[in-house]
Amino acid sequence: MSVDTSRPSIQDGIATLVSEARSRESAMFTEAQAKSLLAAFGIDVPRGVQVSDGELIPEHLGESLVVKAISATLVHKSDAGGVRVGVSREQVAEVTDQMRKRLAASGHRLSGLLVEEMVPAGHEVIVGATKTPDLGWSVDYAFVALSAARVGEALLAAAGRVRFAQVIASGFGETEEGKTLEKTLVETVRRAGIRLIGPNCLGTHASAGRLSFIPDAPLTPGVTAVVSQSGGLSVDILRVGAMRGIDFHSVVSIGNGADVNAAELVASHLADDDVRVIGLYLESLAAAREVLDVLTTGEVRKPVVLLAGGRTSEGSRAATSHTGALAGNHRLWQAIARQAGMTLVDSLEDFASALHALSTIDLDIRSTGRQAILFGNGGGASVLGADALDRQGLSTSPLADSVIRQLDGLGLPPGNGLRNPIDVPAGTLAVRNGQVAEDMLKLVLAGSEPDILISHLNVGIIQRNLGESHGDVTGTIIDSIVHVRDEANSNTHHLLVLKTDGSQQTEELITGYAHRARSSGIPVFAAFEDAALAARAVLEQTHQGCEDDGRR
Repeated sequence: MSVDTSRPSIQDGIATLVSEARSRESAMFTEAQAKSLLAAFGIDVPRGVQVSDGELIPEHLGESLVVKAISATLVHKSDAGGVRVGVSREQVAEVTDQMRKRLAASGHRLSGLLVEEMVPAGHEVIVGATKTPDLGWSVDYAFVALSAARVGEALLAAAGRVRFAQVIASGFGETEEGKTLEKTLVETVRRAGIRLIGPNCLGTHASAGRLSFIPDAPLTPGVTAVVSQSGGLSVDILRVGAMRGIDFHSVVSIGNGADVNAAELVASHLADDDVRVIGLYLESLAAAREVLDVLTTGEVRKPVVLLAGGRTSEGSRAATSHTGALAGNHRLWQAIARQAGMTLVDSLEDFASALHALSTIDLDIRSTGRQAILFGNGGGASVLGADALDRQGLSTSPLADSVIRQLDGLGLPPGNGLRNPIDVPAGTLAVRNGQVAEDMLKLVLAGSEPDILISHLNVGIIQRNLGESHGDVTGTIIDSIVHVRDEANSNTHHLLVLKTDGSQQTEELITGYAHRARSSGIPVFAAFEDAALAARAVLEQTHQGCEDDGRR
């Protein structure tokens, strides 16, 4: 169904557009809706339609055409090959196919098109801007979408009336010819009394303020604050993080960080009681050294996870062209992370796993070792879990013989492995409709004190084999884990792996179980590798807390 962007009726159209925007968590208009709203108030916009993928273009649109991709995850349409100008009607199908392929290569799905008539060149204006010279600081946050050459002049004219200016344009210090321009821009904003975010950035996502740089943004306020030198990766951090169960306090894309930099934001987050966990994506070793100084001299200690870009020679070269980060000895990243007490990770998925765990667990529990216990169904899965933990430097040492005898004394069905990993088939988990898990875990924690206890449940197998006869066994086990944790006087962190068989029914069950566990302070993961990485992050960061307590 096509959506005309030209002119809705004043009475019905505006109310509908506002209602639709309010129904979204982001409370934002789509581009087509925004233009339709402007048109309703008599402001000229290009004639166009929003159409579904494969839908015919209405005959009333004249050539030449501008074709823009629509995707829920797409922010930089041009960068992803999602904008074509000068398109004829006959070319639309071919252009659409090319866009679909280019977006898929970047991890986006084409859901539709915004097709508009090209308009002659003219002046770009900001509709609704006001000038209030008598109010002093009249603008807290200015979004500057001008070409690089015009930014300095515009900000100088705003001297004394703007607190923060976010500059999205590239073409500054990340290019050789733009270095002088960036230096001049910094001098200009300092003279103007303006703090600069960027340039070459997407800016700020603030959940409590309902401000974001992506459509349909996750806006539930949380305790995790992220600072990123990459705008595009900031989008991925928000999307992937939300899928992993992270509620963000903020995500700030600083780009080149010419003025407001990573170290300054880290210092602010350390002083902010609403922030419990800090994540960093950095490409510059110089920026990392500044963060190191803040973390080693600060009075407040919080968990920090570092995803570093440019840790190989080729990655370092790419970082230089991306944000102007100076190439250096990429082996220094590990040394800086170690000295600063940051957990260094290798991928976006690891970054999300670590942040999810640290933002969910009780950080007051301070473990001092690296011992782990695995509990769950599936012998092969238990072996793979032990391998994953070993790769992250955690040990799955056998339980004491006295604990094994107590477990054996529960009269469990045959077929269990009780030494660690504790391998219990579905038949055992069926005992007392899953409450046997509480009996077993109580004995384990009474006779040992692991630093990490990872429970892993194959939800598909458990519910398919036991659901009709024994009810919600998986839910009962999760409740048992929470109850045992709360009753035990131990320094053990609990993590949960929920495995799927790929069916839609199981996926829906896992979504509910994950929410249930996370609401009780237990991080949830889809794979052992994610849980093992998270376990390392938890132990590294809580060990830091113990060391700080010792120094005090």
